[in-house]
Amino acid sequence: MFHIARNQPVREQFRQLSERAHQLVSTPQRDLLRTPFSDWDDGFRVLANAAKEEPLLLLIDEFADLLLSEPNVESTLRAVWEEVGPDSKLRVLLAGSAVRAMEALQAERAPLFGRASLRLHLRAFTPGESALMLRGLPPGERARTGPGHRRLRGRRERLPEQVLRAIATSHTAFSEIKSIIGTDPTRVLRSLQDL
Repeated sequence: MFHIARNQPVREQFRQLSERAHQLVSTPQRDLLRTPFSDWDDGFRVLANAAKEEPLLLLIDEFADLLLSEPNVESTLRAVWEEVGPDSKLRVLLAGSAVRAMEALQAERAPLFGRASLRLHLRAFTPGESALMLRGLPPGERARTGPGHRRLRGRRERLPEQVLRAIATSHTAFSEIKSIIGTDPTRVLRSLQDL
């Protein structure tokens, strides 16, 4: 089950999440279309109960945005997680492009500290990689799917393009840029700074 945290009213987010849950999970005691989730505690509990028999993956993208509008969601998730324990087959995947905010979830005093079983740092897809995932589309449609469409013909991005792509996706710390491009970005950063 996939949910993107957006800058929209909380009730609308719960309505959308309830609608997706209604399509994917069985909740015999409750019609989620008529009675959508009232808050995150309600949502996590209903999903955890629905996942007692069958595994369920809840992916929340742009989790840092959710924290801005719902700062207690971390504590709520921790409380439900501790209550349902290992009996529930609910797995929660928190994702986001704000690297520092995502890393803060695992800070020593954060509510979810020590509860993540997997931490991945993914780089943005290059246009060529995006094109490979869209093979079912005609070439003209594939080329119109995003910025940088002139690079879809397989040309490898040069280092300045890679550095700018990293910065554009909120990876602004030197170590983050270095990790994403796979080499020392010092020369490129100096050249860009001179521009």
